[in-house]
Amino acid sequence: GVLLDGDGNGVGGDNLIRGESATDNFFRYFGDYDGNRIVNGIDLSRFRMANGTLVGDPAFNSIFDFNGDGIINGLDLARFRFRNGTILEF
Repeated sequence: GVLLDGDGNGVGGDNLIRGESATDNFFRYFGDYDGNRIVNGIDLSRFRMANGTLVGDPAFNSIFDFNGDGIINGLDLARFRFRNGTILEF
């Protein structure tokens, strides 16, 4: 019988909405390693460390495996480049 307080304002009856405030870190673009909602050179340096690795390799990082095939390669780099320089607004 209690209404959902979806927006966290203390009043029930509203919907849960994601991606509208700085405290909501649910959304990020592919390639955003540090989760700051910006895909940039910092993320690229991390991608470069993982590029060419396979699942099981200590340097493999699944967040850079766009297609989930277990290898970080040129296909993943193409998707990273597509997002490089973008900012995910709230």
